Amino acid sequence: MKKEIHYNLRIVVLLVLVVFGIETSTAQISTIFQQSNIYSFGLDEAINCQVLNSGQESIIASVDIEVTKNGLSMYSCKWDNQVLETGLTQLQKPIGIKEIFGSQARLEGLDISREFSPGNYMLCIKITNVKSQEILNSECFKIEILPMSPLVLIYPSNESVISYPNPDLIWQGPFTQNINYTYTIKLCERYEGQSTLLAIGQNPVLFGKSGLNANQITYPLEAKALELGHTYVWQVEALSKNSPKIKSEVWTFTYEIDSNEEKNPVFFNGYLVPKIGAADGMLNIKKQIQLSFEESNPLPILKLSFLDAKQNFVMDIEEKSIRSLGFNKYQIDLEEIKDLKNKKIYYLKIVNPQTGDNYLIKFKYFK
Repeated sequence: MKKEIHYNLRIVVLLVLVVFGIETSTAQISTIFQQSNIYSFGLDEAINCQVLNSGQESIIASVDIEVTKNGLSMYSCKWDNQVLETGLTQLQKPIGIKEIFGSQARLEGLDISREFSPGNYMLCIKITNVKSQEILNSECFKIEILPMSPLVLIYPSNESVISYPNPDLIWQGPFTQNINYTYTIKLCERYEGQSTLLAIGQNPVLFGKSGLNANQITYPLEAKALELGHTYVWQVEALSKNSPKIKSEVWTFTYEIDSNEEKNPVFFNGYLVPKIGAADGMLNIKKQIQLSFEESNPLPILKLSFLDAKQNFVMDIEEKSIRSLGFNKYQIDLEEIKDLKNKKIYYLKIVNPQTGDNYLIKFKYFK
């Protein structure tokens, strides 16, 4: 009799294991994730993954997501009642679920920006069967976010000496995808013995402006005038509601009337242009050319002409194709010049009638 009971118990235990094993044995779960952008990664993308149910039945599952950096938890969230149909299911985070941010994440502003800063992360996703509480799948994915190209100051160059009181301040914004930046600029005087960081952080702001969409601005006439022999520091910040703030380096320049730096420079599409004989680089240009002359007096009509790749004369540019953009700033509308050939190399020759300076700019034209 005892042997029969023992035998029956074994049968019951086996039946229980089989019953509970029916769902898990048919539920073959895997998680699919691929980082779409190596320069940015946000909380929405952390949840933008798919779950493959290779079994024959749908499953009600709970989803745990955690992002860590150097072993520290940066972000985690969990929700239940995620239906995993057979085949692929796109995870959908319910509205209003609790999100947990680690202390380091708050220091980096993740809870506000919802964008992770550059670095290496681990994204871990755990899928659990709500009914049996069995972990169906637990996978981790490496996430590498590369630094975006920096916000670079261009002109005046660092530790340079300028000889004009209202310079163009020019910078190059960071290269990003799907992020639109506005810029904030700040300029202060640096006192003797001060570091650049101390000067930009503590001294009164002589000129500041925010919400700029362009990557250059002229030091305005209404701002406090630059003083001869004084040194100034300036810095630019790039701001976006979807990305952490990016700061440039802090550069300095000194205002001296008798400087050795080239006076009255010309800027071509935001780049400082040397005089004839020194321009070796080539720019790719489409539609428009913008020129800016750092002259204190208004310029008379410029003489502009195009040369071919061998620097042979092609044509003069008619006055109707040159549009004023403000004080000593001009735009040439290339689409109005019909004789320019697509993907051909040209030189733009600029003659400043006021100073007699000649400039030669090499570019490749694209229609």
